[in-house]
Amino acid sequence: MKLIPLRRIDLTIGKPLPWAIYDKNQNLMMRAGEVIETHPQFEGLIKRGLFRLPKSIAAPAQGVAMAAMPAAGAENTGSDSSYDFEEMKLPVGSRLQLQLSTDQDSERHNAKYLGHIKGVSLLVTTPVVDGKVLFIREGQTFIVRTFTGKTAFGFTASVIRACNAPTPYLHLSYPKQLHGVEIRSTKRLAVNIIASIQLLNSEAASVSGLIVNVSPSGALIAATKALGKVGESILVTFRVKLGPIDGYIETKGIIRSITHVEDGAGEDAQKLNHGIQFKELQQPDILLLHSLAYQKMVDGSAEV
Repeated sequence: MKLIPLRRIDLTIGKPLPWAIYDKNQNLMMRAGEVIETHPQFEGLIKRGLFRLPKSIAAPAQGVAMAAMPAAGAENTGSDSSYDFEEMKLPVGSRLQLQLSTDQDSERHNAKYLGHIKGVSLLVTTPVVDGKVLFIREGQTFIVRTFTGKTAFGFTASVIRACNAPTPYLHLSYPKQLHGVEIRSTKRLAVNIIASIQLLNSEAASVSGLIVNVSPSGALIAATKALGKVGESILVTFRVKLGPIDGYIETKGIIRSITHVEDGAGEDAQKLNHGIQFKELQQPDILLLHSLAYQKMVDGSAEV
């Protein structure tokens, strides 16, 4: 696909982009309607080389357009909605995920929301990787994701100022608009993840099972023997690996159902499917499941 190169005079700071812009490798950098807000951001984009699609070709549904992703396999009751930042009512200390908007395969770094100056900037902690403060340049643009209440939010923001004292933190550009998806009910995301299950209030050893689908509300776990009785509480531990992101989720759950399933290899090859309701799932774990759902959607494997 041939892209049309852009010149400096084609872009204006402070005005919505008339088309999505890409780098020379056809990576989506900003979508149509977004705003280049600062001169450092403008210069950073120019240095990478800018292109747009011919008018006859629709922009691909990827990158920043997926910033506000639904929960894992989420079945939301409405379309992606737009919000003002104040409407989000984000509590101080909330966890955020920062990902470079110019590289959809880049690692997502955790940060914390410190507060904001309305209409001016957001204050967030500088991510720390392997005990070292991540080097971030002023003018870099990030996709920012967070989850609060029952809504997943996403927006883009550029770094206005990187500060080191009294603690490393960033001033991000104040978002003029952010997108949110309200999650009221969930479908399960098809996966194959090995899990460790421990029956609570019991001295029995932990057993292994296979998570065949999962959502922030629960999971279906297959095992060769019963993990417990319906109504009993368990502790579920499993690993979620997404490129450079490697995290473990440990959460309490309740066995809500147990069904016998033929494995297709004869009468002796039966297994038990356990319907598990998660309890006390933490916000970082919810974000990790959101990331898993996003990756599945990008890969085209998010079938339930």
